[in-house]
Amino acid sequence: MRKKALVLSTGIFILLLIGLLVSHFHALKTGQKTAPAVAQKVTYYCPMHPNYTSDRPGNCPICGMTLVPQETGKSAEKPEQQATQQTPPVQKKKIMYRSTMIPDEVSDKPGKDSMGMEMVPFEVEEPTSGVRAGDRVPVKISPEKQQLMGVKTAVVARRSVTRTVRTVGKVAFDPELYQAEQEYLTALKNQQHMQTSSIPEMSVQANALVEAARLKLKLLGFTGSQIKNLEKAGVPDESLLVTDGRKNVWIEAQIYEPDLPDMKQGLRAVITIPSTGETFNGKLATIDPTLNPDTRSVRVRILVEQKQAVLKPELYVDVLIDVPGPEMLTVPEDAIIDTGTRKIVFLSKENGYFEPKEIKIGRKYGPYYGVISGLSGGEKVVVGANFLIDSESRLKAALSQPK
Repeated sequence: MRKKALVLSTGIFILLLIGLLVSHFHALKTGQKTAPAVAQKVTYYCPMHPNYTSDRPGNCPICGMTLVPQETGKSAEKPEQQATQQTPPVQKKKIMYRSTMIPDEVSDKPGKDSMGMEMVPFEVEEPTSGVRAGDRVPVKISPEKQQLMGVKTAVVARRSVTRTVRTVGKVAFDPELYQAEQEYLTALKNQQHMQTSSIPEMSVQANALVEAARLKLKLLGFTGSQIKNLEKAGVPDESLLVTDGRKNVWIEAQIYEPDLPDMKQGLRAVITIPSTGETFNGKLATIDPTLNPDTRSVRVRILVEQKQAVLKPELYVDVLIDVPGPEMLTVPEDAIIDTGTRKIVFLSKENGYFEPKEIKIGRKYGPYYGVISGLSGGEKVVVGANFLIDSESRLKAALSQPK
């Protein structure tokens, strides 16, 4: 009886053990099948609208872009969040040289400015290349795609530049200046007569009249050399009153405050009659020493030679004054992308790479801008299709995933 009970208990134990083993292996087998299914689960999202997600491929219902896969656990972050996670570049400093008389005249080498004065050094912060908050990133574009986009490049180089100042003027009818010249010549004659006078007070008074007349001419823009030429001529310039049949004609023009530092006597000027398109060459002769507080401008006079009596008194004309600038490092105007707060250019690198770079620029000279910092001579910048490259660069920066 005992033997029968022992056999029965042993059989029950073996059955329980077999049941436990079977359930254990079944659990292991089930886990191996379900684990890969969880790992392979994919979520799809729109690159332009990261908040929209789907569990199956397709197109975004908002913009129609193809949804891209993303592993579970990595949420589609907004481009603004991705951009802000980029580490800002380290600022490095560069020594530049600036004119003390013309602040916009800068150079990357020591020397003298266009007025012959020594330029003073100053430091500028130059950002290193790389992605910043909300910035661009380098992009690679195949030669075929560059051709389709119309990509063009230009070389950053030192150039002798010329700036053109545009303004309006009129043919002078200037009785005031004519009268001032006449008063000065009359005062000179009176001074010569009074030198032989036996009354000292008369000689002193004559000298005072000459100085007053000379000062009036200077206030009207005459220089010392022009006053001496008037003394030699002995007669006032009648072209200030009458132009018919006269070879020389005076043009009065207004130069506004930002352009005043560039104005010098002797600069070449081109005068154009708007109605006929006729042009005349002239030279800047006088510059008034005082600024008009209402218009924030200074009157200048330009002496023009005409072969025929075409320029009539009070006739309005267009005036172009050429201002030669110093030799400086320049970048083409078409290469600059102005964001409103920064100036961006794209450098053409090897193997089809285009690198964005922030620069600082100075005054504009024709189709070029002077470079203060950010570029070096010999670098190639994009001047055609740079806005298309900028779009790709910004899109790549927005879609880049933080590490």
